[in-house]
Amino acid sequence: VPIYSSGCNTKVSINIIKKLIKEAKDIDVLNLFHFRSYSLMYAAIYKIFNRKGKVVIKCDGSDQEFPYNNRSLNGKLIFKILKKGKFVDLVLAEHLSLYSYFLQKKIMTLHCPNGVSPEYYGQGLMTKTRNSNIIFVGKCGDVRKNAELAIKAVSKLKSECRIFFLGGETSDFRTWFNDWIKTFPENVKKRFVFLGYINDPMKVISYYDSALIFLMTSKHEGYPLALAQAMWRCCFPVISENSGGNDIQAAGCAEIYHDLDELVNILEKKISNSGETLDLAIKARDYALLNNDWRKKLQKIHECLYDE
Repeated sequence: VPIYSSGCNTKVSINIIKKLIKEAKDIDVLNLFHFRSYSLMYAAIYKIFNRKGKVVIKCDGSDQEFPYNNRSLNGKLIFKILKKGKFVDLVLAEHLSLYSYFLQKKIMTLHCPNGVSPEYYGQGLMTKTRNSNIIFVGKCGDVRKNAELAIKAVSKLKSECRIFFLGGETSDFRTWFNDWIKTFPENVKKRFVFLGYINDPMKVISYYDSALIFLMTSKHEGYPLALAQAMWRCCFPVISENSGGNDIQAAGCAEIYHDLDELVNILEKKISNSGETLDLAIKARDYALLNNDWRKKLQKIHECLYDE
């Protein structure tokens, strides 16, 4: 049952409330997004009109950021009401820190990071060979994606490599890049391959398959889809501390840098020791197959909701 609000960015919508009241009996599972007051309000309304129905909230968010994590009356009251009213049956948490937080609040929770699109399921697990290719996914020139740092790091490498940029570029970024690169020798200039925005998921997959390292220099991410996709296609992630990869690093399946010099050193090491990097990439792929497969997650969600 699709339910639409009256406009974009609408938090509390009369249309949604009316639709929930009217359709509640026909909705077996109400799927909401983000653990916010308005989501909890919708959950409560739905439960009033369908006590047997199930409410699932997919709690997208950043690592170590917890909703209502304070000692205010508001925060305490919300969790007390949730516990007593049982308005939320299951929370899907992208990060293990968030998973632990909700468990402490006595709310049923499942660790559920973003997955990959169906096109990835249909592809066999290729045998990747050692190489020095890097892939970067995101629009160059978007301040949040911070592609300029990736450019600076790759420009400093002693080892030869190529880096593929998928996602397009702004005109300001092109101006910046042309000015930045003009003083470098030709072999460095040839490292950078800008492919623009690619709509065809199969082409995106082919570029993941041609690279060994996935580079993400974002200033901030929740749990990026590209990270799951890259690992699924056997790329080893080298990511910023704000790219949502703490759980992956803790599992030994990614490396996090903290400044430009450290990034250069990590990339140099990963390119120079491509055999070791390939082993790590295979480990990252195994992690993704276990944690980012939503076919498995949907089965676990069903078990959490209906298995006694």
